[in-house]
Amino acid sequence: MKALPSKVKTGLRALSPENSEIVGKEILMVIRFLDEGSTESLVSAARYAKSAVARAGRVGVVREYAGKIALKQGNFQEAKTTLRAAHRILGEDSILVDIAAAELGLGRATKALEILGEIDSRRIERERLIEARILSARARLTNGQEAAALVSLLEKDRDFLLARMQNPQLRKESERILAAWSEVRNQISGTV
Repeated sequence: MKALPSKVKTGLRALSPENSEIVGKEILMVIRFLDEGSTESLVSAARYAKSAVARAGRVGVVREYAGKIALKQGNFQEAKTTLRAAHRILGEDSILVDIAAAELGLGRATKALEILGEIDSRRIERERLIEARILSARARLTNGQEAAALVSLLEKDRDFLLARMQNPQLRKESERILAAWSEVRNQISGTV
């Protein structure tokens, strides 16, 4: 249980000690399989997440992880529903980024932009804010708004991610976000 993020530990305090132990182990497996990122590992992560939701569906962080897995698997409707439940429980703006991604996956770019507009940039981590800007650019591209998409991508975000890559603990996540930033930037360059 020591390896669990503090947010998860806090959420699990609402459960009985035995249930907290079981769900904690399941969430730990979810995190490990999510980090692997392969199709097979996502299937395993989903299995553990469903079990955790069955045991602790009222714990927001459990719903959040289940929603993230559904999103990564392309199950956008399930992701949206599960992440909405997590957002109702936790009230965290960072979850709105994933809900917007689910909406975009469902082909609802305008709805994704509406959700992104609800985010208070002072209430989320910078990495999540950059992901929100990338999603905004993707949604605007989908809507044929190339100039607005370009405005969504900031060079200072790219520089921030490049600087974070110097830290070995932050490198993998920063590389993932930077790759998404660069991909959208290239798509914009191809349309303008």
